[in-house]
Amino acid sequence: MGWQVKLGFEIYLHLKDQGILEQIRNYLGVGNIYLKDNLNKAQYRVQSTKDLAKLIQHFDQYPLITQKLADYQLFKEAYYLVLNKEHLTLSGLQKIVAIKSLMNLSLSDELKAAFPKTSNDIQIKRPLVLDKTVTDPNWLSGFVSAEGCFYVGLAKSATNKLQEGVQLEMQITQHSRDELLIRSLINFLDCGAVSKGTNVYRYRVSKFLDLTDKVIPFLNKYPILGSALL
Repeated sequence: MGWQVKLGFEIYLHLKDQGILEQIRNYLGVGNIYLKDNLNKAQYRVQSTKDLAKLIQHFDQYPLITQKLADYQLFKEAYYLVLNKEHLTLSGLQKIVAIKSLMNLSLSDELKAAFPKTSNDIQIKRPLVLDKTVTDPNWLSGFVSAEGCFYVGLAKSATNKLQEGVQLEMQITQHSRDELLIRSLINFLDCGAVSKGTNVYRYRVSKFLDLTDKVIPFLNKYPILGSALL
């Protein structure tokens, strides 16, 4: 039929965090790491159906809690279509295209033209991920390792030219579709606030006592990894 189906799982990090990808590869025992020097990025990639089976086993045992869970469930549906060789039939290929249309960046114009049937035509819906909140401190530590930012701000004093104001802040930003997850951080850490940006929500902790009495003790107990630690 002139089309080939490729399944893959990827994680991109800055080159300085290549060590985290190596830990993931060693932990799962599958996949490869590729360096994108021109982009200052390192990529962890799993592609073979045999290796993806181990990945699926892991995520079934330790479920995702962001809206990425819906992408994973769709991906797993496509995986089993390939495993059962349904992708070698026109109907199976159309199902996979419909699944892809509901994931990540959706379809290219070329795929839309080649496969005009939509997910509605084939009765495939994006799974709903509702009321997902943070409950595991180890999960949050990993989340901060990947998504957290730490800031030190300096501002000149309006009243004293010899003094400067110092502002410390921890921030985590996510797509607006994960608003409930971001808001759950307030209850989990018992501090912070959430602000809305363009298609994003930001969890921010900037009160000095919250940082010293809550955030820093938490991260000392559940250490983050990679360059964010530095």
